This record gives sequence, C-alpha cells and structure tokens, in this order.
Amino acid sequence: AGAGGAAEERSDSQRDGDNDDGEAAVQLRPPIDHRHRFKCRGVGARAWLSQRGLDKLSVMLLPLMAAELLTLDLPPIDDVIPGFKYTLTSLNILDAELEPPQLSFVAEKGDPEDDDYQRAGFDFRAPGVKLKGSLDFALQGTDFWNPIWASGHAVAWFKSESKLHAFLKLDVNKYGYPRLHADVHSIDAKLAKVEISDTWFDGLLEILSGVLTSQLEQLISDTLAETLTDFIREDLNDLIEDSVPLLAPLPLPAPHDTTSADFRLCGLKIE
Repeated sequence: AGAGGAAEERSDSQRDGDNDDGEAAVQLRPPIDHRHRFKCRGVGARAWLSQRGLDKLSVMLLPLMAAELLTLDLPPIDDVIPGFKYTLTSLNILDAELEPPQLSFVAEKGDPEDDDYQRAGFDFRAPGVKLKGSLDFALQGTDFWNPIWASGHAVAWFKSESKLHAFLKLDVNKYGYPRLHADVHSIDAKLAKVEISDTWFDGLLEILSGVLTSQLEQLISDTLAETLTDFIREDLNDLIEDSVPLLAPLPLPAPHDTTSADFRLCGLKIE
C-alpha cells in the first residue's frame, strides 16, 4: 500500500488542550476529522500486510460478527402447506458461536473490460456457524372439515457445519482509507434440531418440524447474506476509518503542535 506521507497543519480548534492537573495533554480536542477528500501528492512510504497479519484480523473480527448475529432482524413468515396455513413470528437469535473466519488474499486477474475480470480483495470463509433461535408459531386447517388449530413456541439449533463463503472486494475510498465490499457466494445453514412446546396437539410435531426445517434454513441463509453485506459495508469499514490512525498528530512543541503525519493511502495492490 502506498501512503501519502505528508505533514498536515491543523486549525487552532484542533490544538492539544490541557488536562485537569494543568499539564499538557496529548489527546486532540476535538480529534482530527479524516472524513474529507484526500488528494495523493505522491507516494512517500510503502507498507505490506502479510497473511499473518490477515490471520490476526480474522481473530479480531470474531466477537464483532458474533455480536452482529445477535441483532439479526428476522421477518415473520406466513405460508401454506397442504391442509394447513401457518405463521411464524417473534423470530430471535438467542446465541451465536463462530469458528474464526478464514481470510486469504486474492490478486487482481484479467482485464477490467472483460466479463471474467477479478478485482483484488479477500476470500472470506466462516467454516463453522452455530446459532440458537426461538420463535412463536400458529397453525390452522384450511378446509372446513379440518378444524385443527394450534399455536406454541419453538427453539431451534443450527449445526456447526453451517458455512458462509464470500468475496471481499478491496479499494481505496475518497478519504484515502481502504474500503471493503462484500459479494456473498454461498451460505449453507443446516438445522440440527427443533424443540416445540406450548402446543396441545402432539400430532402436529412432525408436521411442524418439517415446516420449520425448510423455512428456517432458507430464512437464516438469506438473512445471514444480508447481515454480512451490511456488516462489511457499514460497521467494518467505519471501524477501519475510526480506529486506524492514518492521519496521526505529531507530539511537537508549539508552534508546530498543529502538525500531523498523513499516512492515507494512494493505492492498494495484492500480489
């Protein structure tokens, strides 16, 4: 990655303040605003990211992704099967466990004008995803001779064999920061078991188990794809911009204490 490497002056409003003890404070008040357009004035430094660094990033992503899964917004489902109509509501993820995702480099391939052009980025694989969720259900016969009606609660577990595969495209945004874009290839969510309670008719258990398996596997797969895309586009990219100090203040005495080192990126290349 090539960095601008320039020194940048800050305004008086961004000078270092004093702490409560009257001593000079290092912290900027307010911090540098890096969200303005960046014009590369020439490469002043080069930096490399190895596979080892990428592995460390994968471990850092683990708790963030698990927390994101707990916020999944699952819509209610209304559908019909032979003889019955049913509704699934109050769908919530109660617990989420992930094996560390695997990230690997993918180099740019081909001509940008060709259909088989491959942009530079990362191959992203989550080899094991375990989820526990809950929902309420209602089921009713659709024919006049079928007066069966029942409702209840269910808890579902998804197997650790559930897998997620995506490609993360990489470029540099207008602020000089790396930017990722998710292209989800496949998600394979497998339901392990369902426990149904609060229903009076045990004969419905077999019917409901089949319904819940097909519906929940498809719902979770679709929702995981949307959630991963949103997580990469919003949370992860914002985290990179907010936590990586590419525009860093220099601890210099006045009158040079408004100077910062500019390490924002001129470009990125994966080889």
